[in-house]
Amino acid sequence: MLTHLVRTTISYEGLGNRRDTPTATIGLAGTNHTASIYGTIVFDLTFFNEVTNSDDTLEYIEASVIDSCIEVIIGLSDIRKNRLIHRIPSIIP
Repeated sequence: MLTHLVRTTISYEGLGNRRDTPTATIGLAGTNHTASIYGTIVFDLTFFNEVTNSDDTLEYIEASVIDSCIEVIIGLSDIRKNRLIHRIPSIIP
């Protein structure tokens, strides 16, 4: 749902690691599906703030690398912590 609003800048800064074999698995959004985790990465996420009509950046996000067709998945804890519902109100119909 955020795909058209999100532009990512990925910077490894020595903190990212990508493995060829999975290191763990993670459950996907309350479903019975899981995804393999292939390491972690630290990056900055730039998105359009609809309230201020300008770009905002969340810095130094640590994320798991999974094999998925979805580019960025933002978890509920990060949505709440960064008040993304208030900054991108159109994501709630």
